[in-house]
Amino acid sequence: MNDLIREWHERKIDFYAPQFSSRKEAEDFYEFVRSHNSETDTPMQMLHQVYNFVTLAIDIEKIRPARDGLRLVFIKTCLEALAVLSGYNKPCFYASFSSYFSNEGKEYILSNFKLTSFNIEVSGHTVDTHADLTIDNVLDIIKIVRDKTVHDCDYWSFQMFAQDDDST
Repeated sequence: MNDLIREWHERKIDFYAPQFSSRKEAEDFYEFVRSHNSETDTPMQMLHQVYNFVTLAIDIEKIRPARDGLRLVFIKTCLEALAVLSGYNKPCFYASFSSYFSNEGKEYILSNFKLTSFNIEVSGHTVDTHADLTIDNVLDIIKIVRDKTVHDCDYWSFQMFAQDDDST
């Protein structure tokens, strides 16, 4: 394996390593996926898609700071790529997507993301209210923001990944 290819594989292993209890486990996983490629190379394509889209979502801050809509476009595109590669029909995939989260994952998301307020119209009056979110609500928000970003070119009016305590 030449140095460029080795470096490329190392970047992927470095990316996945925090999800494993040791770097050796990450290397073994990566090699397992590489050794079980089918004619279509779907397992490796899935690993590469996650790496590519998640690093784009992370690195977009370097190109366009405070553009959380763009981050969500990359994350949602990653999910869509995984759905297609796994052979799922996208509407069926999204209908059952929230069931794929572990209870710990749902708890983490719901304890770290809050809907601070929203306006609704009640009997001709605007009411400012709040609500507790479900995991399906969070996924709906991601879809709405992705759609506004892609279809309406609005990638600045939403903030989801605030890095400071003063942001809403």
